[in-house]
Amino acid sequence: MTYYLKEEDPPQEPITNEEDEIVWKQGYFTFGNQERIANITAVKFINSPELLVVAHRAVAKLYLVKIENDFCNIIQSLTLRKNGNYYHPDGMALYGDKLYITTFSHNCPIVALKDNYTRLEFTNVLKVSNGMPYHGIYIGDEGMFFGGCAPINKKKTHETCIDFLKHKQKKSIRFKTGFNRRIKGIDLLNNEAMIVGSDDKREGYRNLFHSYVHSYSIDNKNQKLIHRDDLLLENSQIDGITLSSDKTKWYATVHNADDRCGYIIIGSILKNLNVVFLSKYRCDNFPHGLDVYKEFLSFTCYGSSSFTVMREKEILADAEEVGEIGAYAP
Repeated sequence: MTYYLKEEDPPQEPITNEEDEIVWKQGYFTFGNQERIANITAVKFINSPELLVVAHRAVAKLYLVKIENDFCNIIQSLTLRKNGNYYHPDGMALYGDKLYITTFSHNCPIVALKDNYTRLEFTNVLKVSNGMPYHGIYIGDEGMFFGGCAPINKKKTHETCIDFLKHKQKKSIRFKTGFNRRIKGIDLLNNEAMIVGSDDKREGYRNLFHSYVHSYSIDNKNQKLIHRDDLLLENSQIDGITLSSDKTKWYATVHNADDRCGYIIIGSILKNLNVVFLSKYRCDNFPHGLDVYKEFLSFTCYGSSSFTVMREKEILADAEEVGEIGAYAP
């Protein structure tokens, strides 16, 4: 079922002198010959397929929603504003009773779920690495992984990174990726292997570019990533990636410029960490965030300012097969 959360697009320039006026300077983005504005950007299940938090990027807002009888009831909306600053959400991760939100900056707002998951409270802002814009995020018992979207050092090396923070520690570990691409999504197969989604948007390739799905081994002792495999998605923009609950499949949100539509890409990771493209499920334009809870999957779409909740088996049944069948075995 698809649900629509419409907000009026904020202005790109200030039009009043009010201190709380929200401005979305970036306006519309172009990819191929299509455009979209950053609206419903991320979604996260909250311990059930009926309770979710949905994020809107342009208006810097979270919605706590409950699905009942195919109706979306907004329990609360929360504007991410603190000390006069708006924080525009991009990616989102849940750990315990807290949501961690990337904002395509080094600021990561933290929002607590209060009163038995009936209320959101903006608690504080985690500052990761100063000056680095982050998009992809994964948080588990191991710690927090943040996917960088700019070169580490433009003068010495054009290379992006994944920064890792242990819980309750400020010093980070910088994992180098070996390439200069934006890290759009991260998930862990286990504490020794990860899957990463990236795109190649950079100078000279801003209107049309490729995306990739990568696999890495994690060398925790030497604090480095070991590259295993890449999957190329031509003329496509990836914005999110996640593993199924049993880690036998991965899902990615991708917009394809040639087909002029969005897809949920479905794949697997083999035992040797080779990345396999299995099938694709057509959806609204510019899908962005996605999340899995048991046998349910939810994804957002900028093209329709919406989020969708489906059973995985429904997506798999309607997907067009394109590749070899395989599965990762822990």
